[in-house]
Amino acid sequence: MPITPGRITPDDDRLMEELACRRCATTVLVRKNTRTQTSIQWLADAGETCTELAEQRAAGKPTGLVSGCTALRESIEDAVTEGRLSVLDEVR
Repeated sequence: MPITPGRITPDDDRLMEELACRRCATTVLVRKNTRTQTSIQWLADAGETCTELAEQRAAGKPTGLVSGCTALRESIEDAVTEGRLSVLDEVR
């Protein structure tokens, strides 16, 4: 069953929020459970849409072996700092 925007699983009531990477505008679904734990669901092939992962793949590294996209991680942290993305364990 595909994941739809807003939910990580059909039975999960913790919402995921759409966020675009500030570098390449790739849109993902994100949920910050804590300051250190982040769930990310790519909405398209990350190796095709994310410029950082595409660069790694072009250099011969399979995207499955890349630890992540630093620009997306920074975009998520900026969204938390700016109040555009909630951290669930801090929401009361």
